Amino acid sequence: MNKVIKVDEKEVLIIRADQSIITVKREGLSFEPKIGDVVEVYAVGDTFVVNPQPTKEKGTAPTLTSMNEKVTQLSKSEHSSKFKIFGWISAVVSIFFLPVIFGIIGIALGFLYSKTDKKQGHLIMIVSGVALIIGLIIAIATAGDDTIVYFWY
Repeated sequence: MNKVIKVDEKEVLIIRADQSIITVKREGLSFEPKIGDVVEVYAVGDTFVVNPQPTKEKGTAPTLTSMNEKVTQLSKSEHSSKFKIFGWISAVVSIFFLPVIFGIIGIALGFLYSKTDKKQGHLIMIVSGVALIIGLIIAIATAGDDTIVYFWY
């Protein structure tokens, strides 16, 4: 990491990663240096080319933190009660119909609701997981009976 440590009218002092200090003429720079700027330094013969370090602008690439903030905002919106209602409905439905799909939906909705009400959200996730397992057991146990096979499919 190269850093600008001194700026005067004619020269700029830069400390390099190896702790050596170089002097660059200010007129040869394509940007306005400030003390503390992180820069890229390239040796070209006897001179140095100095460019500002590219900075990542906020919002250019999603990060885990930004995605978690979006989930929190969504779960604390006016739609959060819908997460609770549909989470419980998915848990109950997963016992009788497509347990894998509705069980996972219930777990996801419980997770989203846990940002609003941690206890209730975790309860929805646990009940959905248990309902998923019970639904699978019922589907496997009744797989030979043609009248109930449609619950699995």
